Amino acid sequence: MNTIKTSPVAIKKRRLGKRLKSASRLVISDHEARLILVFALIICGIAAISTLLASSSALYAISVIAGDAISETWGRLLELSVIPLMFLIASPLCLGYYRMTIKAAYGERISLKEVFRYYSGFRLLLKSWLVSAVAALPLLVVTLSLAVIMTVPEGIILSIVSFIVVPILVFGAFIINLMTMPTVYAFICSDDKDPVKCLAVSVKKSARDTFRILGFRLGFIPLILLSFCTVGVLFPIYTIPYMTVTEIYFSEYLLTGKCRKLISEEK
Repeated sequence: MNTIKTSPVAIKKRRLGKRLKSASRLVISDHEARLILVFALIICGIAAISTLLASSSALYAISVIAGDAISETWGRLLELSVIPLMFLIASPLCLGYYRMTIKAAYGERISLKEVFRYYSGFRLLLKSWLVSAVAALPLLVVTLSLAVIMTVPEGIILSIVSFIVVPILVFGAFIINLMTMPTVYAFICSDDKDPVKCLAVSVKKSARDTFRILGFRLGFIPLILLSFCTVGVLFPIYTIPYMTVTEIYFSEYLLTGKCRKLISEEK
């Protein structure tokens, strides 16, 4: 019987995901670092929820004051405007959280104040919005698609937009998101210098590994489903920190072909 020989390099790549996840679990087992990351996530959540509540209250006040002066279409667009507003407020905090997680992933001490880093200067704030927009592209495309659907009159055009155009846009955004996965890591590791250049490098490095990135993302589905079974409690205390650390290691591998954490463990 003929046997297929597998090279050591192929075996190493095949086991990469397990090794990265194993290294991530070691980071998350540091209770002090995980506690700080959990508090940072709570801050991000409070910012997003506060923005949602304030925006909803403002929209309700506008609807009461304006009454019938606002058409149904404009009313729906105003409701959707809450999502971009939440993005502008919460995304710099989420990027600060990601930066903290990078430091924790490589054994550096972290401080809760680092979550506010991108609010420390207007240029940093603009860059954080740009990089976060790339990371949140599928969500932004879905939001835009919903806005288009709400403004299109009922009929055959609405059917075409809903069942053909929108799925194509969402699928395209998802593929682009896979190819731009390391962008946030590259941006932060370059000392927040040039988000456009980081995006170009990420696309170039990730294009040949799109299916591997897809498999990497799909590998988290069981943990995500388990977290939903805990009424979401597991998300901030374990799932999100664990997934973020693993994504950081994988992003470094995509960009450089190696992972410092795995190299240090092998020595």
